[in-house]
Amino acid sequence: MVKVREGVFMTTKVLILGATGAVGRSTSKYLSSAGYQVFGAARNLEELQSVEGLHSRSSGEFDIKSSATIANVFGEAKKALGGLDAVVNCVGSLHLKSPDRTSDDELSDVIDINLTGSYYVIREAAKALRSNGGSVVLFSSAAAQIGLANHEAIASAKAGVEAMVRSAATTYARNKIRFNAIAPGLTESKMTLNIFADEVARRMSQEMCTSPRLGEGEDMARVVELLVNPSNQFMNGSVLNVDGGLATTKHRPVVTRK
Repeated sequence: MVKVREGVFMTTKVLILGATGAVGRSTSKYLSSAGYQVFGAARNLEELQSVEGLHSRSSGEFDIKSSATIANVFGEAKKALGGLDAVVNCVGSLHLKSPDRTSDDELSDVIDINLTGSYYVIREAAKALRSNGGSVVLFSSAAAQIGLANHEAIASAKAGVEAMVRSAATTYARNKIRFNAIAPGLTESKMTLNIFADEVARRMSQEMCTSPRLGEGEDMARVVELLVNPSNQFMNGSVLNVDGGLATTKHRPVVTRK
């Protein structure tokens, strides 16, 4: 049971897409421990079985690029949980190549996974939450807000996600459906394994942040809970940076006087 305000509790039912990733796993566990009922969906059903905190799981493989499978997962989640109050899309990809080294297929894949997939999620969430309202959380990236080398493809896709969040927040305000996004910095996950394993790359990434460390899945999970909690009805159309200061702060320069 989730505490909405002093003395008032309710069960909030949440669908997490991409539950097997670092952020999805942390969010599933965190929300469950906070009293939410969580339904998880992912591409790999075997990995999905190992995710902690799930009340129930998708019975079929989930593909963010397929509008049909997204619609099916929403139907499964509503049936398993007896309704739906919130949706969290943790699915994403990482593409770090300059445009002259990025093929048409690679660009299409980045757009399909991060932008088009999020559009499909918004569409199904609007249908599922229209009658009673609820919360939808999408993921952007600090790369959409600050110029980073070799991030052109992912930055453009994530900037589109932020634009959709603001528009959907306006479109569905009458239905009491809130849309917000989280913009992470570099977060430890399967996608960023090569960066974290490379001492130089990791140190360079760390030095770009004013935070003393890089991101972890639970950093995102705590903010997801803030956004899906029904007590936070006044948060709508926002993009919250959870990036160690990457997009908004700079280290103080060290200047030696002559």
